[in-house]
Amino acid sequence: MRKVVIFSLMLSIFSVVEISTADVLCARSSKNHSVKNRKVSIKLPSLLATSATTCPAGYREVFSVESATGTLSSGKTLTGVWVAGSGPNIEFTGTQISFQKQLAAAPQVEILRIGTTPTANCPGTVSDPTASPGYLCIYEGGSNNVAFISSYNERGQGAGTASKLGATISMIPVSFSSTFYAAGSFAVTAP
Repeated sequence: MRKVVIFSLMLSIFSVVEISTADVLCARSSKNHSVKNRKVSIKLPSLLATSATTCPAGYREVFSVESATGTLSSGKTLTGVWVAGSGPNIEFTGTQISFQKQLAAAPQVEILRIGTTPTANCPGTVSDPTASPGYLCIYEGGSNNVAFISSYNERGQGAGTASKLGATISMIPVSFSSTFYAAGSFAVTAP
């Protein structure tokens, strides 16, 4: 078993070198594997690196990569999760959202608290966050004792804003004498 794993790992490393400039990695599945006399025979999937946006017939997408430099391509979406909280007798707390790749311009921000109806620009949910191009949608999934949630750019300025690099989410409690927290997800789509 160890030899098979090491061989697969070596093939994976060589494949990564070959796909470093590709947009999509596609695989054609192989169901041809068997065990005979305690020896495992596995037919590895055929890998195809392509600069096309979709895989050819007979292949399925297993990984999509973009260049490690520059800005997020128009229409591409990044998603993630956030959480912040504090103990009693604190006036506010916050957390940061860092985009894995910077945007060409700062997005517009919409915050959807629990019970808020999705909007045209933020039609998703906390478990399936989505955003229209040029928007950062912050979805609240759970909270306790939170009166207000807002966002700010990386300099902590401009309530309801973000920057092309991310945003700071801040919140204030209903009661300063109690613990408070909130958590959720976000989606940002490049303009």
